[in-house]
This record gives sequence, C-alpha cells and structure tokens, in this order.
Amino acid sequence: MRLLQYTHRSEPIDHYALTVHREGGAFEIRVADNSFPESTEGRTFAMRLTPLSGTTVEVPLERTGVRSYRGEAETDLEGVVSAVLVEAFRGGVRPIISRYVPDAYAREFRELTPRLDKLEQIARITGGRLVDNLEEFRAAGGTGVRDERDLTWWLLALVLVLFLTELVGRALGRL
Repeated sequence: MRLLQYTHRSEPIDHYALTVHREGGAFEIRVADNSFPESTEGRTFAMRLTPLSGTTVEVPLERTGVRSYRGEAETDLEGVVSAVLVEAFRGGVRPIISRYVPDAYAREFRELTPRLDKLEQIARITGGRLVDNLEEFRAAGGTGVRDERDLTWWLLALVLVLFLTELVGRALGRL
C-alpha cells in the first residue's frame, strides 16, 4: 500500500498543496491555495473520498485562513481511497488535485515493543527458547551476519560482459 504514496504525485499541483491524514476511517484534510494573485473570496472547496467499492463521501472544507482550508470526516471507508479536491464552479464542480490515501496499518502492526507473549508461544510450539541477551545467544550457538561479500567486482564483470555482448551483437547485425 505504501507504494502508492511513493509513485503518486506529491508536489503541489496548479498552486495547491493538499495533505490528507488518515487514521482508520477518520480523515483530516488540509489545503493551501497558493494561486496568487487570484482572489480566494467566495471559493467553495470539498474533498471527494472514493474507495475501490465506489461509494463516494464528500467532505466540505471550511476556510481556516486567507488561503487555507480544512475538513474532517469520520467514515467507514476501507482500503485505498482516492481523494479528489473539487471546487464549486458555475453550477457544477471541477476537480483540482487527486491523491491516493492508503489505509493506515492496524494498531497491532504499529507497536514498537516486541510481543513477548507471542514469542514465548512460538518458542514453546517450535521447541525453542527465548534468550535475554546477545552473549547468551552466542553461547547457545547463534550467529549474526555470517559473511559479508563485496560484490563490486562481480557487478563490474557483469557490466563488461553485457557491454561486449551488445557490441558484438551490433557488429553482427543481430541487435
């Protein structure tokens, strides 16, 4: 899911900066309108949230400053949601910016401490045991990283072979 955040456009588009924070079904939307010197008086913005199921929720945005807007919504939307900023325009609406908003990780995946109860249960099932420190782990025969290898020369050799293969292929008219 996080791949969508990296591949989808995130810089301001058309002088608008859009931020959508999500916690489960709760959305917090912030918009900065940097379209200077246009007047922002009388502009009406809303955010359309659409999950894969296609059920759209429209969140009206209220003006919080000269060129800033904000909105909140508590929804039952699940999964990846398409968020489209729209503006009321001559009896209709026009889309301005869109973002994909992935679902946040569930709380159990966001814990930073180990679940010792689960680890003990796994150790009991598999016949293993938990150790408290690294020295005890090493004394029991455990190892960390076994071997580090510098792959630079192998990669350079691969590049050279591919380069020579392409040269020979072009010379013979095969590529």
